[in-house]
Order: sequence, then structure tokens, then C-alpha cells
Amino acid sequence: MSVNPAVSVVIAVRNPGRFLQPALQSLADQTFKDYEAIIVDNGSDDGTDRILAEWAAKDDRISVHPYRSIGLARCLNHGASLARAPLLARLDGDDVLLPHRLAVRHARMSGDANLGLLARAWT
Repeated sequence: MSVNPAVSVVIAVRNPGRFLQPALQSLADQTFKDYEAIIVDNGSDDGTDRILAEWAAKDDRISVHPYRSIGLARCLNHGASLARAPLLARLDGDDVLLPHRLAVRHARMSGDANLGLLARAWT
């Protein structure tokens, strides 16, 4: 893991079930590799802790932080407070990223100093 990654990916989870493995695999498969993944586990009781421990053991960019809180926003804020990168990305425990997502977003955010937020809305 680099001392100061370019992007911190913040992931808050609570019982993501069968969706967690594909989400983490899509992150590992990114073409952009200079990131850290900060995973905040909000009291999962479905085996998530075991899955997260396995991923953290094989990828030093992943850190897992148990954190009991009320609400997704508090968990995300906690994850953001641990971030070392100047840019934050967000991933849900049931999302799957296209392989170039971090590369495209990093290029766009790094190329425009006036840009403070980049999002995509699906209809």
C-alpha cells in the first residue's frame, strides 16, 4: 500500500450477504491501482467479518474497521475520517464497478481544480 494513495475508497457495510464478494472483486479488478479501501463494518452478523478478513489478508490496500453506529452516513463519515488520499470514492457493499471507473474518475477529478464532486445518476 502506498503511503499516500491517490484515492480512498470508502465502503460501509452491514450484512451485504452474497453481494460482497463481487463488489470487492470488482474493486480488485480496477485498472487504477493507487487506492486504499477503507471498509467500515457496521455490526454485520452474516459472516461479513470473515469475508473482509480474507480480503484484507490478501490485499494490503484493504483495511477493515468495525464500527457500530446508527446510520449509513455516520459510518461513511467515520471511513472518510480515516482516509489518507486527497480524493474519496464511495462504494456500497453490493455494487459492482466497471474496470476503468477509478481511472476515469481520478483523471477527471485531477484534471480540474474547480471540480469538487463527481457523481453519476442512473434513471
